[in-house]
Amino acid sequence: MQIFDFCKPSYALDKTDKYLNTTGLYLLKKMEQIIPKSCDSLYFQLFDHKEKIFFNHPRAWHFVYTTKNLISDFSNDRDPSPEVINHLNIDYIHKTRVIELHLFNAVELAMIYSKEKKIKTDFTINFKLPSQIYFPNIGNCLKHNFKSTNSIISYDPDLGITINKKNIKSELKSDKMIILPDDFSITFKDLKFQVSLNDPILNNPYFANGPIIKNKSNLKNWVKNYLLDAIELFEKLFPEDFSKILSLSSHYYFIHNSTNRFSSASSEKIPGIIYLPCINNVGHLAECILHENLHQLLFRIEKIIDIYNGGQIIEKYWSPWRDDPRPLRMIMHGVFVFAGVIDYWIRMIDIRNTSEDHYQLFLRSKQVQEGLKVLDKHANYSSAGKKLHRHLLKYVDSIPLDGVPRKIKNGINEALKKHREKIDNERYIGF
Repeated sequence: MQIFDFCKPSYALDKTDKYLNTTGLYLLKKMEQIIPKSCDSLYFQLFDHKEKIFFNHPRAWHFVYTTKNLISDFSNDRDPSPEVINHLNIDYIHKTRVIELHLFNAVELAMIYSKEKKIKTDFTINFKLPSQIYFPNIGNCLKHNFKSTNSIISYDPDLGITINKKNIKSELKSDKMIILPDDFSITFKDLKFQVSLNDPILNNPYFANGPIIKNKSNLKNWVKNYLLDAIELFEKLFPEDFSKILSLSSHYYFIHNSTNRFSSASSEKIPGIIYLPCINNVGHLAECILHENLHQLLFRIEKIIDIYNGGQIIEKYWSPWRDDPRPLRMIMHGVFVFAGVIDYWIRMIDIRNTSEDHYQLFLRSKQVQEGLKVLDKHANYSSAGKKLHRHLLKYVDSIPLDGVPRKIKNGINEALKKHREKIDNERYIGF
């Protein structure tokens, strides 16, 4: 893909892994100012296991994001927002308990890492265990009668996860704990994507912008009948870049759509997750996979490169993709992502050449052109941002549109003209 000429996925992944480690460790050190006495022991244990916490996993990104916000909130005597603590299953509201449960999320991360790498790990916990604990490939475990304030949580490749030297699976069989299983994954050749349906952090409609489907049996049938076909189509269209693109996301979730319209989503707060529409149109499903993975790529680019000199987050600019005013940063996201989507529809024309393919190619091309006009007039770019803009402009100017039927061109041009009338509204700034 020409879009990769600016930044290859492997480079973005490598650099953001280092960013995650550096930022996470910095925030963990900064957190010392708000650590209560009950967490002292665990807090210093986390430094000994830092490589098992700040690794390329969506939960690690989420832990960094929530750590930053908790430090800010508690340092300024503010209550944390629901977005920051709603996954913690807080049993009583108190600053100390919130921090205990937050640090335990790091323990869960270490268990995930240890299981993946098959290495021994143990933590001594000097506070009451959470009533909700997430274990890798086991699920979300609920137990409401943890009474001890001294526990040892361990992972051993031979013994699995243990609490106070008791294997967690035997604990589950004793009916002392309720298990919401989480062993669903999607495999395609040598690729594997996790679908953690009961992960209280990742399975969050706040990040998906819609209701997430949790019915495992229905999802398995749909994956078999449609999603795997979409991934196969994706491989056919992008044989050289297929694995590079899909390496940008490790976790998939699926959004319920109640109308003929559908949407997909990603969140910069938890890189590595994409939320896909549960639709039966294989062509559009493959497009969504590309769309969201390109958002993932730009999220990572933004963490390692300053694209702007500032002032890009005010929501007041006209967007060719939305009815509401948008910040310039998200208009760039639209331009970047749909530049890649244009490549998708060019390749679809090569293999099937339908009117839908021509419609999508022309529509996305015109939208990218207009998005670039808004950015050209208003974006306060850094030198790297200017380079990215020139790269995208050069690509979109090279797109072959002569083969698009005139009727399709006229219809899209008229629709975009009406959409541009929103610029006259005082809420919008356009070109």
